[in-house]
This record gives sequence, structure tokens and C-alpha cells, in this order.
Amino acid sequence: ANEFVDFDEKWYESAIGWHGATLLLEQIVGRNLFSAEYTFLTYNTNEQNRDVETVYPDFLHTDGYTDTDLFDYANVYDRGRDLRSVYRENQDRTSHIAVLQGRINLPMGRGVSIVPKFKYIRDLDRRDIPDGPDDQSYYEATHPGLTDNYVGNIFIGRVNFAYPFTDEFKFEIGAQIDRWYEDNRSGSPESGYNDYTTRKNKFFSALNYSFGGAIFRYYVEVIDKDLIRKFGEGDARQEDNLYWNVVRSKATLEVSW
Repeated sequence: ANEFVDFDEKWYESAIGWHGATLLLEQIVGRNLFSAEYTFLTYNTNEQNRDVETVYPDFLHTDGYTDTDLFDYANVYDRGRDLRSVYRENQDRTSHIAVLQGRINLPMGRGVSIVPKFKYIRDLDRRDIPDGPDDQSYYEATHPGLTDNYVGNIFIGRVNFAYPFTDEFKFEIGAQIDRWYEDNRSGSPESGYNDYTTRKNKFFSALNYSFGGAIFRYYVEVIDKDLIRKFGEGDARQEDNLYWNVVRSKATLEVSW
């Protein structure tokens, strides 16, 4: 489960209820590799008026792009959707994911490796859908002129540099910039919804030393994050902005025989 992984390990997303298609293009130029990827997803869990009280489980936070850098098991400070929260009462969701990345090898010294990556996610959930073209959802009826649609525009840029000083010793350094713009991210049909803007910057470096069957790695990262919660339309309650400044590191020794 995700609550048991370390901060530098990959997270796991539930495989329940989604399907789609991916198009991948790759181009090799000399020693360099470039790729472009597009994925469309829709969700088997799209449904209206689902019973989330007694039949289908949900959790405290069911909306928003999940911050896997700073998420914890209790999710006290609303760091996005709890990945255990697969079901929603009303959902009509689709996602578009575009990725551009490269692996550039420069003939400098023992060889410098540069890995740039850019990702864009367009996430749309229409939530409560009217029964017919002449009908209104509960939110539209109680908040004239407004919509409860969640619209997420997620931009992530990352670059990593690596250099092997010797066959055994390698040094890495990099940075990642996140900008998330989420309309109607959190709230309820009764109280209204708030818009969220997330600005997050991460800097990291790593030392890797391998000798025989042993690999030593020391990783350190610095994260600066601002979560700006704009007062929503309708009767949405103003939420406080949140700020994080985190420095953390991890040393590991792996031995195989």
C-alpha cells in the first residue's frame, strides 16, 4: 500500500475502472532518443447516484490531483484525491495525458546524460449530469449560471543530469517544476466549490556507488510548495492557503549474492 512506500519510490494507482488507448512515437538521432506519447482515458466507474454511504467506499478527499510527494495516509491537509477513493457519487470523467521526453548523451568527459521531460494532463469530470437536455443538475438548479464540473490542467516539467566520474561512482542532479490549475476542485453541491492553484518546485541530487554486488545510494531533495485556494462561486467556504518547505534525504545499501 502507498502508506508504506518511501518518498522516493513510485506510487500505485488502483486498476479498478479505467480503460483507454496510448499512442507512442520514438525517434533516435545518433546517440539520443526522443519520444512523444498521448493517452486517452475514460472510466468504468462513471455513474450517477451511486450509493457511497453503504455500498461503494469513498474517503474524506475524493477530488483533486494527488500530490504523491507530500501525501500521507491520513491526508489531513487535503493533498489531493486519496488513491483508495475509487468511487464517487456522481462521476463523468475523461483524461488526456501528453508526454514529451528525451535522453540526450553528450560526449563530454566520460559522457553526460540529460533527461528532459514534460507532461500535461487535462482532467475533466462533469460530475452530476442532468437526466435530459431540458433538465438541470442539482448544483445548476441551486447555483444559477454555475457548473460543478471539475477541470484540471496539470503541467509538469522535469530535467535530470547524470555524470559517471568512474565506472563505480555516478552523480545525478535535477529539478522539477509543477503548476496545477484546478477549477471546482473541492467542495460539495450544497456548499459550492473552490478553485485551487498549486505551485511546486523540487530540486534533487543523488550519489550512486557500486562495488561488486553492492550498491550504495544517497538521495536528497528540497521541495517548496504553495497551495492557493481561491474563494469559490456560490456559497463555497474560503479555505486557508497552505505552504510547505521540505528537506529530506535517504541512504540505501543494496547487496546481492
